[in-house]
Amino acid sequence: MSEHKQPNEQSADLQANTRRKFLVKASTGITAGAIMATLPTKSVWATGIGNSMAASGHGSDTFGGVTLHLQDAQYLAANTTSNIATQRFSDVFGINAYQEDNGAITTYPNSTTLIQILTGMADTTTQDLGLYGPNNINLNLVIVYLNALLDASDSTITYPIINITNSFPFDTITNFASYLGTEAAARRITTASQLAALVSNPNQSLI
Repeated sequence: MSEHKQPNEQSADLQANTRRKFLVKASTGITAGAIMATLPTKSVWATGIGNSMAASGHGSDTFGGVTLHLQDAQYLAANTTSNIATQRFSDVFGINAYQEDNGAITTYPNSTTLIQILTGMADTTTQDLGLYGPNNINLNLVIVYLNALLDASDSTITYPIINITNSFPFDTITNFASYLGTEAAARRITTASQLAALVSNPNQSLI
């Protein structure tokens, strides 16, 4: 006996299948597909998650997803509380901040803090723009992390990647930070490029 599904069941199946195809495309067709599949871009937030966010008060774009807005390093440096800003980069991401020394990639000490990365200042008087990292990877890791962290409390930021009631994209800020650090360690150059594109225009589709 064949199974007949109601229209709403068919619609749910179609949405699930479309989502699966998107994830397969992202993970097989792109060198670092995982980061593209999980970072909230227009492609991701045009899903049911994006629609639910839009329905709950966030503005929606023409794709039906959430219109994202990230704040830059200067804003974050001025508006992040000191207990967060002084966290060590290594504690947040599980890796040391990258450093480029005469073309060789090394790392900064594990005592390097988020505020040092954001400001490019080794201390109150010593500027070290190398703290941004090769292709700004350190800086953009911190920018993306802090925007995700502050989304719930800062009305100028729209970056709802942390959803404690749903494991997608991430259920905690700690898991998100760990994911970013893992991607940076495994695919530094590609991750740096993707993060730079995301920070530059969070509403673009990376697929």
